[in-house]
Amino acid sequence: MNAWETLVASALVGTIRQEPTIDLTHPALRDYSERLTSQSATLRILSAAGLLATYESVGNSPASATAPLLTPAAADTLTRCSPSTTRYLSEILNDSKYEPILPELLRLLAKSGQTVPPDFLPLLLDLGKRERDLRSAILPILGDRGQWLANQNSKWKYAIDRSNLAPDPIELQEIWLTGTRAERSAALTKWRQFQPIESCLAVAASWKQDKADDRLAWLEVLQTKLSLADEEFLEIALFDRNESVRLVAVHLLNQLPSKYRQRLTKLADKCLTIEENGNNYKIEINYPKAGNKEWQDAGINDKISRGNNQNEGNISDEEWRFLQVISATDLNIWSGNIDLLVKTAVNLNLSFALLRGWTKAACYQKRTDWIKVLLIQANLGINSVRQLLQSLSKDMLDLETEFFSRILIADDFINNIHTSLEIMMSHNQEWSPEISSLVIRQFHKYIHKRSLSSNIYYREQNLSDLLGQYLDVSVLPELQQRQAGLSLENFSYNNCIELLEFRRDMRSAFNTA
Repeated sequence: MNAWETLVASALVGTIRQEPTIDLTHPALRDYSERLTSQSATLRILSAAGLLATYESVGNSPASATAPLLTPAAADTLTRCSPSTTRYLSEILNDSKYEPILPELLRLLAKSGQTVPPDFLPLLLDLGKRERDLRSAILPILGDRGQWLANQNSKWKYAIDRSNLAPDPIELQEIWLTGTRAERSAALTKWRQFQPIESCLAVAASWKQDKADDRLAWLEVLQTKLSLADEEFLEIALFDRNESVRLVAVHLLNQLPSKYRQRLTKLADKCLTIEENGNNYKIEINYPKAGNKEWQDAGINDKISRGNNQNEGNISDEEWRFLQVISATDLNIWSGNIDLLVKTAVNLNLSFALLRGWTKAACYQKRTDWIKVLLIQANLGINSVRQLLQSLSKDMLDLETEFFSRILIADDFINNIHTSLEIMMSHNQEWSPEISSLVIRQFHKYIHKRSLSSNIYYREQNLSDLLGQYLDVSVLPELQQRQAGLSLENFSYNNCIELLEFRRDMRSAFNTA
């Protein structure tokens, strides 16, 4: 026992029953040993306790750091945001109802060349660690101090700017050969950025020994800096024993003017016949049969899996074989009137797989002419529409406005309002003032129709609340006017209005800074 424990034990027994035991060798008691032994038993215990307590309070030297001090962060090149903006950032981070506004605020900060106060940097770095979708918005506003901070904590390594630092190829090769799965994946991702050809060769070398999940992970990394130099290896992956691996290989090959595309373009004539017929087209579909060796050798899968059946709209195996061909076909083989061709396919109510295949081919080949026609003319499913919208370039925003307008004024909009607005919200962060005003008018019409037949339920209220993230703030007076004339017990625009007011005031903080 130590000196304290010995002293406490003696006190508990009592000085009448037993002579107290005191450790007089302890540094706090050693110099007072003669004086303590000359006192009564009670005083010896009390005096020793006082000396030990004083020693422990002031007798220990404070711990000192031996490691060298960190190099201070460099002076920030970004301007720190105003106190008003800081207040809005604090509200967003601390109130869940404002969380959806964070990407907008981060974009405003980046656009104005501003960063946040130092206290907020760890919060944003942690948020980026958890939410990968936010990283692209967080990184531009970290500034030099944020970069310095990210270098001090391994969990924030995603934020470290390595754009000017080429990794050591020898070190990456060593990690690739000997590391864990996570280490190999990280090494391959870095390697691909600087040596795409060498990294692809490394994947090919270990391909046969790797597990299916690993092969899938390595293949997905090849999306970065994808080129025809990868084609030879992708042709091997195209016939992999794992279906998920094969589908990723197809996805990558379809983005290239590859031999795979050439093979399937030749096969397109055998399953799709298109002839001009006056001011119209004659279209015939001949679905590929299962077990056809020519088609299998070209890389066509006979059967669709359950997961892909759901992704592609619950199609049959024969439609799946047809879809694979059309998705990979060079669209230049149909060089006529694209608008009339698509309109004919829609009017004839032809296979869903045809329009879906054209959609995928247009996106793979970045064909603006086809994307425009398919968006405006074809009655596509939500997956196809999303894919087309994501393929729009910045100079095609007018097309997006035209498409959204068509959705909103369509005869069946009221019956499909949830799906339609879901499509619109999945693509853009903010709608134009014209689209925003049209959304309000149509949504209000929908609410009025619903109220005539039944109560307004949670789903409608939740949809209304979400609109506040996407509506242009200029329509706030219009929405306030709608709310003033609303007389429904279970529904209001108040949450939407509050979010719009918050966004309006947040923006004004940048204008007045």
